[in-house]
Amino acid sequence: MSIQAFMYTLIGLDLGPTSVAFVTDHIYRDPNSVGLSIVTVSLPVSIISAALLWRARGPYRRTRAFIAEAAAGPGRLSDEPTPVLVVRTTAGRPEGSS
Repeated sequence: MSIQAFMYTLIGLDLGPTSVAFVTDHIYRDPNSVGLSIVTVSLPVSIISAALLWRARGPYRRTRAFIAEAAAGPGRLSDEPTPVLVVRTTAGRPEGSS
């Protein structure tokens, strides 16, 4: 999970400013058009991200349902709480203390 977050951060910190600089230098050719370049880069990226998230809803729902059924176990309803086994140990305590 941390590698995934690291990669997202690395990609975001690398591609975001670089693409804005590229659009400013090569498309608008005006150093004062940074704000317009940010909009030009972020708008298509936001639309693509929203489309990908929309497309991922179905598999995400199926995975959540599968996990809920697996956690419920055979013959149990999904909304019942999962029993917890509590084990008490005396490791590290002096003899006779509880």
